[in-house]
Amino acid sequence: MSGGGLGDDLLAEARRALAAGDARGCERLCRAELKRLGGAPAPLELSRLLALALHTLKRSTEAVLHQRRAAREGGEARDFFALGAMELASGMVEPALAAWRETLRLEPAHPYAGRNLALALAKAGRFAEAVPVLEAAEAAYPGDAAIPRLLADVHGGLGETGLARADYARALALDPQDGQSWFLAGLIDRDQGRFREALECFSRAVAVAPALAAAHVDLGQMRLLLGDFAGGWPEWEWRESNLHRGCPVSLTPPRPLRVYAEQGHGDTLQFCRYLPLLAERGFEITLACHPALIALMESLPGVARVVDLDREPGGEIGLLSLPWLLGTRPDSVPARVPYLSAPERPVAGRVRRGQGEGAGGGRGLAVGLVWAGNPEHRNDRNRSCPFEALAPLRALAGVDFYSLQVGPAATGAPWLTDLAPDLRDFADTAAAIMALDLVIAVDTATAHLAGALGRPVWLLLPWVPDWRWLLERADSPWYPSLRIFRQSAAGDWAGCVSRLAGALIHWKPPPGAL
Repeated sequence: MSGGGLGDDLLAEARRALAAGDARGCERLCRAELKRLGGAPAPLELSRLLALALHTLKRSTEAVLHQRRAAREGGEARDFFALGAMELASGMVEPALAAWRETLRLEPAHPYAGRNLALALAKAGRFAEAVPVLEAAEAAYPGDAAIPRLLADVHGGLGETGLARADYARALALDPQDGQSWFLAGLIDRDQGRFREALECFSRAVAVAPALAAAHVDLGQMRLLLGDFAGGWPEWEWRESNLHRGCPVSLTPPRPLRVYAEQGHGDTLQFCRYLPLLAERGFEITLACHPALIALMESLPGVARVVDLDREPGGEIGLLSLPWLLGTRPDSVPARVPYLSAPERPVAGRVRRGQGEGAGGGRGLAVGLVWAGNPEHRNDRNRSCPFEALAPLRALAGVDFYSLQVGPAATGAPWLTDLAPDLRDFADTAAAIMALDLVIAVDTATAHLAGALGRPVWLLLPWVPDWRWLLERADSPWYPSLRIFRQSAAGDWAGCVSRLAGALIHWKPPPGAL
């Protein structure tokens, strides 16, 4: 090349350096040539090479300066495509979008520009703008499974789960070995109540992607929901909270055994029932649990020591592994209740019958209410019930309602006696439950606590339930005193509460209850 430009030999050497992964060498050659040129205009190929070397070195802000010149003066689709990647890497979203749009204008069938543009739009939450971009890309490249996969993400971001499921179907027809798409399709099927289809998707996911832990977990939960405990427990061992997954565990007594609580308070209350069984086999049990449960867990028979999990983390066996290790089946759930007992606490004295606005004489029932769970729970928006949906209960004669609700969902409604200020830990809540005739709750730790205490508890359950409540049945093998009121359709709390209110009109505490 003449005129003082980049010589052919140097150009070839810079290209070879970059191809060999030596981005620093490529930069050094390019800068040496810039220095030699002085102030003379550099060839576009030099700008392209230097920009790519800098981008490879993660110095994208510098790279953009050189690539903008290449795009402006060269005007080729490849220049704008590379510019988009560098702009985005340097944090410049709008210029990146503009560069990829220009790429598509120059080359409508560019194999990657539409995909990158849609990804950036989705990352910015601009899902509606991404849809036509991906639809055009899919029309141009109907055999590319990555495009309908991206469309599924975008439609999911728009809340159009039906379209997202159809997108995954097209992607999987093109690439049936894509475990992540099988898994995500299964999540949609599960959330829409197509449980057998979800089971098939999760099974396919783990078959083609055996290391995909999330698919194993959801496969396990789906099998448990469908009553296949033997198939479900081993897959559930892949859960993230299981600190020792994949490690063999010995349950040969007698010896000391440290068990640690996993996940939420409700899980601890449900599965601590196994600890007395282990103590009977000769284990000396130490339970590490969250502080709010310590006082209550000290009432658990057979537990030698209860420690604060926050101060003494780790452990030998996760509490949630015990059903698997002890071979639990739906017909062999340890359901000897009560397995917890409540200490005497002042809050129990606040329960008085015949005092509330809803009391109309007659029965004088005292009923506790919990309508919302942990707002940080991944499924909270489905399992928590709006307080307004409980309004039909207010009109029931002879019933006093007490709020056991804690956290941001608590309310000072005049027809409730609020016990929350006196509930400092679960021992307080247990004492309050023992003074009540009945607890009505959504799927929360309070429902588990009432069941563990052997107290009557009515559970308001969303249309797609958590695995532990199984399907269709109104009772639970985990808690003999529990009765389930299930939604008949997604989000139908009104119908659920109406049926519960009708049942409460005629309900009487079991013989021997307080």
